[in-house]
Amino acid sequence: MKIMRVNALRTIFILLLAASLVAPWATAAATSQVTPGSIGPGSPAILASHVVEVDFLGDKTIRALSEDNGLVEPFVAGTDDGYITLAMRAGTSFASESGRTPARIVFQPGNDAVLLAPNEYIIGDIYRLDAFAADGSVIDLDCSPGFRLTVNYGPGDVRANTTSVYLARYDGVEKSWQPFEESDRQTLASPALSTGSQGGVYAAIAVVSAPALSPSITGIQVQDLSLSPASLSSGSPVTVRADVVNAGWSAESRTFKLTLSGAVVGTTTVSLAPGQRRELSHSFTPARPGTYDVELGHATAVLTVSSPVGDQAKSSPPLAWLNASVQEGWPVLFLVLLLGLASVFVIARLGSRRPALAHAASTAHAASTASPVQP
Repeated sequence: MKIMRVNALRTIFILLLAASLVAPWATAAATSQVTPGSIGPGSPAILASHVVEVDFLGDKTIRALSEDNGLVEPFVAGTDDGYITLAMRAGTSFASESGRTPARIVFQPGNDAVLLAPNEYIIGDIYRLDAFAADGSVIDLDCSPGFRLTVNYGPGDVRANTTSVYLARYDGVEKSWQPFEESDRQTLASPALSTGSQGGVYAAIAVVSAPALSPSITGIQVQDLSLSPASLSSGSPVTVRADVVNAGWSAESRTFKLTLSGAVVGTTTVSLAPGQRRELSHSFTPARPGTYDVELGHATAVLTVSSPVGDQAKSSPPLAWLNASVQEGWPVLFLVLLLGLASVFVIARLGSRRPALAHAASTAHAASTASPVQP
C-alpha cells in the first residue's frame, strides 16, 4: 500500500513537471497565431494590431483590417437624427500615394472658404474627410471601391426657388465644386446621396432657379489685378497677375487684352464654368521710362518705369548734386552754408589783422636798429 502511494505521488510530480515545461510553448504559440477576433467563422484573418480608427463627427470606433488593408466588416455611421450618413462596405481598402496605410480616418465639419456659383448655396455644413498616419501626419486618402455619403434634407432646409440638390467634392486646384455624377442630382423629394473615393471637402449643393441677370454681374470678370514690381527700371521685366471669375449663370469664354497705356502687350482666352475662378499671369519688359496705365478687362494698375542708374549719372547736370541735396533734406544744405559763412568770417578777420601786425613788426625792427650797442 505504501509503495502504491509512492508511485502515485511520483506520477503526479512527473505530470506537473511536464505541464510546467509545455505551458510556455503553448502560450507563445497562442500569441503568435493570427487572431480572428469577433468577426465570426469564415471571415478573413486579421492581425491583432492591423486596425484603423474611424472618427465620425467625434464618435470614434476601431475597425479591423484584413491582410490586404480591407475592412473586415461593413462600416455605417450617422447622426442621431439621420441627417447625414457615411457607409463603407466590407472589403473597402485604404491607400495613399505615399504607400502608407491610414491609422485614423476623420469625418468632421470643415471651415473651408469655398466659392459657389451665384445660383447655388450649401445645405447644412461643409464636411472634411481626412486621413492620418500613425505619427499624426496628414496623408492623402483613396478608398477602393469607395464610400457612400448621404444627406437627408427636408423642406425646411431648402429655399423656395430650389430646383435640385447634389453632393460634390471641392477641387482645390480648379477652385470649383465637382459633382460626382450628373445622375446624382436629386429632386427635392429625395435625399442627396453620392459615392466618393477620395479625402477632401464635401457638401450638399442646392441649385436655385436663375433670376434675371444684372449687366453688372454678367460674364467673366477680372479681380485683384496686381503688378510685381510696380516700380522698376527700363529693361527689367514686370509680371501682371489677376483673378478672373465667371459671375454668370452659364459656361462662358472671353478673350482679354493686356494693354500698357493703350498698347497691347498680351492676349489670352479664358473658358470658365459658372462660379469658376482662375489666375492669369503675364510678364513683359517695358522699353522706355515713364508712367503707364496697365489695364486688363476693366481692372487697372499704375506702372512706374525709370531710367537705369548708369544713364541717370551720365545725363545729370553739373549741379545735380545740389538739387538732390535740396530734395533729400534742407538741414544738410543749411549746415554747409553755415560752415561757409563761418569760413568767410575767419578769413576776413585774419585779413584785417595783417597790417597791424606788419606795422608792429617794422616798429620793433627800427627800435632795435637805433639803440646803441653797449660796451
